[in-house]
Amino acid sequence: MKDLGHRLGALGDLGRHPDLSGLEEAVWADVDARAVRQMPTRFAVVLCVLTAPIAFGVGAAAAAANVQRTALSVFAIHPDNAPSTLLGG
Repeated sequence: MKDLGHRLGALGDLGRHPDLSGLEEAVWADVDARAVRQMPTRFAVVLCVLTAPIAFGVGAAAAAANVQRTALSVFAIHPDNAPSTLLGG
């Protein structure tokens, strides 16, 4: 970027008809260099976005598989403390 900045600054000092040969190649080289530098960051972000839901889903499934239901559980089929059980129904 500094080389490109110096070249653009030098254009103002040249006069009416400066030679612009090579300027376009320098601009595209700078654009390409920036695109290559940002690629690992983009890849890391995309990778995190794609793997985070999978990791959370696996963790939630493992946590749900380790839950032990007891007779006092709210969702038990025949809880011992249910009104129908206590009242003999």
